[in-house]
Amino acid sequence: MTEDSRPPSILFVDVSGSTSLYERLGDVVAHTVVSEALGRWQRIIARDGGRVIKAMGDGLLAVLPSPEDAVRTAEALHRSLDEGPAPHGVRLTARAAIHSGPVLEQDGDVFGDAVNVAAHLVALAKPRQVLLSGETVSLLPAAADGDLRLLGRTRVKSRAMELELHEWVWEKDMVTFFVGRQAPAGTQPVLLLRLGQTSVRLDA
Repeated sequence: MTEDSRPPSILFVDVSGSTSLYERLGDVVAHTVVSEALGRWQRIIARDGGRVIKAMGDGLLAVLPSPEDAVRTAEALHRSLDEGPAPHGVRLTARAAIHSGPVLEQDGDVFGDAVNVAAHLVALAKPRQVLLSGETVSLLPAAADGDLRLLGRTRVKSRAMELELHEWVWEKDMVTFFVGRQAPAGTQPVLLLRLGQTSVRLDA
């Protein structure tokens, strides 16, 4: 598949822990803080050649022309919270997810399986994570392998087969837990921890 024929990449990003943020800061201050972050994200997405489709609560749905654009943008969105201004002294964190596939467009909105899958993935993401589907990973250049970690598989309602789940590691010193399916009977479960390039295997 040539780069020009690849499907678009759907990016979901939202503020982590927004419910507790509103409880802690109050509606007015929390809304101001979140709105500033969303505005910053919209400018970054536009700069990277993407389109913001709509705001959804405390997050955004966007379409990027390629998986490379999507992962670069997701990383930039995370970094904008770390490096940009902190209104009212509050540092937010985000979670993001990317899935690549064809979409239906109508009246400025997008629909279809690709959107549903991306929404499912962002619900699984933890603060500061970028999750990618196997389809998105298959479209990335081989040089990106060093920034990817396979986490396991997940089931999406709209699909009969399980979906491969990967993490795009934008913080090189991040510890990642690899979570797979239950170990088959007669085998020993293993916990694999990674810190940068160092791996530690813990047998049961």
